[in-house]
Amino acid sequence: MKKYFISTLALLLSFNVNAWTLGTSNGFKFNSSKVNFKIAGNDCSHAGLTSSAIETLSNDSNTTYWGTAPTTSLELSSGGVQSSINTSADDLTAAALKGSDNTIVVGCSSNATLFSSASTLAVGGIACNSGICQGAVLLNDTASTSLATLSREKLIATFAHELGHALGLGHSSAISSLMYYSASGKVFTSLSQDDIDGISYLYPSEKKLGGLAGACGTIDTGSNSKNNFIGSLLVGFALIIAIGKLFNNRKQNQNT
Repeated sequence: MKKYFISTLALLLSFNVNAWTLGTSNGFKFNSSKVNFKIAGNDCSHAGLTSSAIETLSNDSNTTYWGTAPTTSLELSSGGVQSSINTSADDLTAAALKGSDNTIVVGCSSNATLFSSASTLAVGGIACNSGICQGAVLLNDTASTSLATLSREKLIATFAHELGHALGLGHSSAISSLMYYSASGKVFTSLSQDDIDGISYLYPSEKKLGGLAGACGTIDTGSNSKNNFIGSLLVGFALIIAIGKLFNNRKQNQNT
């Protein structure tokens, strides 16, 4: 019995508990997995980034992070530079509306309401209305911004985190995740499995049988991790009991 208990316990401990969350209660995501960046034609004078550099940053964030997920059909590509946003007045929604369907507008912002703290390096989000979905990522270009002091790796990771929000993901409670709610002091070099599970849930790979890739995870709205863990425990204990009974029945048959 001891041998079976240990092996079953190992199986139990290997169960995944989703830490990723959806960015909105509606579960907004783009209707197509082919999403374009539209770079606003504004330079970040305080952050030291030109519109061309921001386009490169967008592409690097994709190739380093979201474009590496093997179980998603997501395809991000640059749509070039478009008309300017109002850097001092536009919030995320207003900036997103400057783009078209299935587009993420990327630009600089000196909006004091969005960036009331220098610790807020960037913001990202998505909104959908009448079947049209638009996203935005805005970089802090206020006088107190610290973007210019970041290493290239940290800058790419910061942008990729906000890009995750623009694609429909919320924060993760997994400290190893790019979408972890606090990136302070951390430099990520790749997606974690939790990030991959989250983005694959939203944009599952069409190559998987039945189109079910990434769709088997429980949607975690931030308060469900504990419930998922308890559920996994109950399933695990049920397996332990079932295997124990099977073992006892075999032992009784051998004795008779």
